[in-house]
Parts: sequence; structure tokens; C-alpha cells
Amino acid sequence: MPILTLTTDFGSKSFDVAALKGSLMSSCIDLNIIDISHEIEIFDKVGAAYALKNAAANFPANTIHFTNINLKEGNNRIIIIKRGTQYYVCPDNGMANLMFPNEDFKAYVVQGLEKNFSYKETHEKLCEIVKFAENNSDITVFGIETTSYLRVPSVRAAVNEDLIRATVIYIDRYNNAVVNVDKETFYNFIGNKAFIISTRGNRAHKINKHYSEVEPGEIVCIFNEANLLEIAIRNGKATQLLGLEYGRVVLIETA
Repeated sequence: MPILTLTTDFGSKSFDVAALKGSLMSSCIDLNIIDISHEIEIFDKVGAAYALKNAAANFPANTIHFTNINLKEGNNRIIIIKRGTQYYVCPDNGMANLMFPNEDFKAYVVQGLEKNFSYKETHEKLCEIVKFAENNSDITVFGIETTSYLRVPSVRAAVNEDLIRATVIYIDRYNNAVVNVDKETFYNFIGNKAFIISTRGNRAHKINKHYSEVEPGEIVCIFNEANLLEIAIRNGKATQLLGLEYGRVVLIETA
């Protein structure tokens, strides 16, 4: 039974998600559909890449991951990314290297789509791919290998001698802010020194292991399951109380 995950910015108010699932299940009755998220902010490739990459790492071999964020942006075509034992079907709009900046994958341009393909045509092609995957996992037969997929600049933290200038790249449903600094980069920079994490006059001096280590209303800084720095307010909304909206700069300094 093929496994297909869905990551979209359709939201939960329209019928689009249900219509997509209905089309897929009509084509492949035994299909196992898993929702990663349909609450990605509209057109937010960075957020979609973050959510999809970190969820996909937990799935069995030969899982197919589909996302249609900004379908017509970039090279106006659909690509299949093969990385390890996982497959990603997505627009050729920079999603590939946003998910995997080290480019340790192969890319294939999906064939059989008209130049001005629609959502419907994309979903029909996805149905073909999924149906094929019932008996043969190597869905790259639907594409021609390419190295000319669209690359966009990754949102990376700037690491200087005495300062990391980081950026909020994702806001989760609890209104916690995920920052583009991983655990290894942080501790290589800090070492055994005291530090300050600051944004808009708000400061933190400690990395916590659990949200419960602080009192309600206090700042919590942890490394999440993706090993990225997360800034939160216990029982509160960091985006509102700390002004940590998407794209906000966060400074990490040695004290």
C-alpha cells in the first residue's frame, strides 16, 4: 500500500483538501494518505520546506511526499526529488534546496504536463504516480533527470566572531518562533561562555530542556525536534508578546 503525505496552504475552510483526497483515493483505493499540514501560510515556501523536511524524516522507505505551495512560481514545472529512500513531488520553485541545502538528492522533471498546467492536471498526474507506486516504488520513471532545478537563497544565520544574527523562519500553531540556528552551530559559537538571546528588547540567558522549567508567562528557549532554536512563552504567544513574527531578527551574543 503506497503512502502519500500532503502539505498544502489550502487551509481547513475550503473543500480543496477533501477534493484532492477524493481524486487520489478514486484512483488508488488502498492509498494511505497522511496529512503533514494544510495550515502553511499562503505562499510560504520556507515554512512548507521546514514542516515537510522534518516530518518526512520519520516515514517508511518509498513514501511519496506531495506539496503544491506556489505551484506556478519559478520554472513552472513539477519535479520529483529522490533523497535516500524518500520521494518528494513539488513545484520547481526552490522548494528542493530550501529543504535540502546540501543538495544531496537527485531531481527529475515530471513529463506529460502541458506548459500551462493547472492544479487539476497536477493532481491527475499525481494520481498516475501513486497508482504506479502500488507495484513499483521507483516513481522517477515519470521524469527526466535534471540539475537545472531552481535554486533560491537559503535563509541562513550570519555567524560572526562575537554575534549570531538569526531569523525567525517558522511560527507554529502555539505561536512559538523557530529560529534558523541549529544546536551544533549554537554551541560551537557559545562554547562554555554565558550568552544573551535577544530581540526587540527581550532577553534570555538560558537554554531550557522543557517548557515547564519556567513559570507561566516567562520566556522559554529550547532546541526542538528539528534541532533548531525555538523561542516561546510558557502558556503564552511569543509572536504577540515578544514581537517574533516571521522574518524577525534574533541576536545571539556572548556575555
